[in-house]
Amino acid sequence: MNEEKVNGNPSLEDESQQPNDGRRRISYVSKDLKTMIDFVAKVYNQLGHTTYHSNKAIATAHGLSPDSIKLQLSSGQQYKLLELKHGTGYKVHDHFQKLYLPRNEDEKRSAVIESLKNPETYQQLFKDYEYHVVPQEGVKNHFIRSFGLREEIATKAAQIFMDNLQEFELLDSRGVLTSAMPSKPVIPTINGKDDEKSDPGGQQDNSGDGQKNHLPTVIHSNEYTENSKYENHIWIPIHITKGQTAVFAYPKEITENDIKIVEHQLGGILLRIRLENEEKNKGDESPK
Repeated sequence: MNEEKVNGNPSLEDESQQPNDGRRRISYVSKDLKTMIDFVAKVYNQLGHTTYHSNKAIATAHGLSPDSIKLQLSSGQQYKLLELKHGTGYKVHDHFQKLYLPRNEDEKRSAVIESLKNPETYQQLFKDYEYHVVPQEGVKNHFIRSFGLREEIATKAAQIFMDNLQEFELLDSRGVLTSAMPSKPVIPTINGKDDEKSDPGGQQDNSGDGQKNHLPTVIHSNEYTENSKYENHIWIPIHITKGQTAVFAYPKEITENDIKIVEHQLGGILLRIRLENEEKNKGDESPK
């Protein structure tokens, strides 16, 4: 069977991707990721994922004509959902199963981010906007300036990019891109109502002001960036041992004295870990 090259004999919509300035042709992602997961799921369930299928077979599974699914096939490849072998056909990419049948939410989130960072037209956007507000107008201008897309096509491409970020919760309430964040970070509650709960021993500090000196409560939540208390904070992921990630959040107005306080808190965390390990080791050494 002879497979057409993706975007060959383009439709009117596809043809408008040709840059105006003579640069090489570029295919923008014309379908959002959720739509494409649903599209490939039908291929996965009806045709299987271990062999290659013709564009005609894929179109038939959807009740469509081969010419009408060119944009879906192109987007499927760009998201790493479909694999094309010229002259043979399309196969469901192994990566698709991480999205469709994830082991857990962390795997799905990682797979989503991998899919979204795969298209050439998206890669620089993630580099430019991580930890920053993503302006749709700026995304549109990126497509025009970097790839020569016409304005109407760049506008559509920008909308699809923003739809992807919103659908998979990669933007916080301020519109800041958070794809580098772990899905369930551990963040301290500072001066929060839960402070009493975090100090069962009632330890006091040495400052003489009567305030308790204890480790802050930790929160396991996907909604941490929604808290208005952290609205103006900068979030820094810190990759630690065993593939884990810690998160350091600090206000933009942080001072050197504030950093000294943070260092003091970190020293308290380290001390607690050491004491807990000592207690554990003593327990292990006890006579059976």
